[in-house]
Amino acid sequence: MKRLLLFAFLMVVCSSTALGQNSVISKLRNSRHDFSVSGAATIKAQADDTLCLFCHTPHNAKPAVPLWNHKLSEGYTYQLYQSSTLKAVVPQPQSGDSSKLCLSCHDGTVALGDSVNNGLIPFQNVPMDQKLPASSPSNLAGPGLNLADDHPFSFAPDPAANNQIRLPATGDQVKLDHQGRLQCTSCHDPHNEYVDPVENRFLVKNNSAAAICATCHDLKGGVGANLWSWSGSQGQASGHKTAANAYDASTNAGVAWLGSHTGYTTTATNTCATCHDPHGVPNGTTTNNGSLVNFDLNIVTLNSNGQGPEWIDATPAPGSTTFQGSCNLRCHGKDHVGLSY
Repeated sequence: MKRLLLFAFLMVVCSSTALGQNSVISKLRNSRHDFSVSGAATIKAQADDTLCLFCHTPHNAKPAVPLWNHKLSEGYTYQLYQSSTLKAVVPQPQSGDSSKLCLSCHDGTVALGDSVNNGLIPFQNVPMDQKLPASSPSNLAGPGLNLADDHPFSFAPDPAANNQIRLPATGDQVKLDHQGRLQCTSCHDPHNEYVDPVENRFLVKNNSAAAICATCHDLKGGVGANLWSWSGSQGQASGHKTAANAYDASTNAGVAWLGSHTGYTTTATNTCATCHDPHGVPNGTTTNNGSLVNFDLNIVTLNSNGQGPEWIDATPAPGSTTFQGSCNLRCHGKDHVGLSY
């Protein structure tokens, strides 16, 4: 009887595992991370039709978790994000950071098919060196190993040092790793491109109204009767959060899609992405892409006083963790003259 019970238990466990694997495979199939030759991606293998081996292997993996098969980027030093409002310490990505696995393809230093156990798997639609082209939007580092225009990762957020941020709530799809560090996988699910059907960026949850940004960022400021906050938790909610005006030809220099930074079509659904991009602008720096601002200069112009486009961070009072500033520009026909944020 005990043997029968044990057999039944193992059958349930194996069936559950198989169902879980099938679910992952079905989500991965024909996404941009499906590198099999029969997949729908543009960049993919020349001949190999195996789905998982480009990243994973059952034996001799490096690192062992998560059975990793793609050779890692090693011995490189990156330019890292900096900001006047950044109070946490952001180090170089460490060997134990899961983000190192992502960088092994997305920093452009290792051939896309260079595996630990299967040698170099030839890819198509890539340069002769088989690496992700520096011009590709998926190459986060680009020339000069530049991550200065990308949201920081492989670091531990510190709400005690900055009251504009908070840690993800228990049960939220956005998660820190076991060391309390934010990684690429805090916001991205490499096995599922379509959780957000509008952005299609392998996000861990729907990002309408910048839900992923707002998981950790809780902007607020002002004093007395002028209190404000992004969410409306104190004073008025930000106009960028509530404005329902749509991006269309009348507000976008005659081009209907211009300004739809994410694929969402209103200010309220773009919210943070109206001005910011977590992966910045091509070859951005801390000077022209500070605070991850990504202005489209086709529609963001000088304001009525001839100022901008510019944003000016105010210097916080000694000991204060409240960060504010003002901006001068004209965006989608809206004049910003010393408008505070």
